Amino acid sequence: MRRGDRWMAIVTMAGAALLIAGALIQQQRRYDEKKPLEAEIVRDGRVIETLALTGPPREIRVESKGAARAADASAGLPPNEITEVRQGGGAAHGFNIIRVERGRIAVVSADCPDGACVRRGWISHAGGGAVCLPHRLVVRIKGAGGGVDGVSW
Repeated sequence: MRRGDRWMAIVTMAGAALLIAGALIQQQRRYDEKKPLEAEIVRDGRVIETLALTGPPREIRVESKGAARAADASAGLPPNEITEVRQGGGAAHGFNIIRVERGRIAVVSADCPDGACVRRGWISHAGGGAVCLPHRLVVRIKGAGGGVDGVSW
C-alpha cells in the first residue's frame, strides 16, 4: 500500500463515519418531532399549569392578586381559562393572556411596561420559552415524556 492509498482510505472512512452520524442525528430529530409537546406556565418559580399543545385553540388568562373572575368574563375569555391568583399580600401585579393553538403557544397580551413577553411571539419547539419579568411569569415548552434526549445524552 502506497502512502497516498493510506490517506485515501482514512479520508473515505472519515467520510463514511460522518454520513452515518448525520443519518443517526436526522433519525433522532424525526423521532423527537413525533412526540406531543407540553407547555408549562410557571409563576414565582412554581408550575401552575401544564398544557398539551393539542386540541382546539384557547386563551388562558393568568393574573396575580387583585381583580379576578368577573374581569375574565367581561374580557370574553372561553370557559376553560386558567386564572391563577397570587397568594400573599401586596397590590395586583397585572395579567398575561396566553394563546394556545396547533402545537404552539404565545403570550398575546400583557399589561407589563416593556411587553417583551408579547414581542417574543409564537413558541413551537421544545426548549423554547417566553418570560415576563415584571409579572414573574415563564411560559416554556418541553417534550412530552421528558428524559434523556439526543442533545443531553
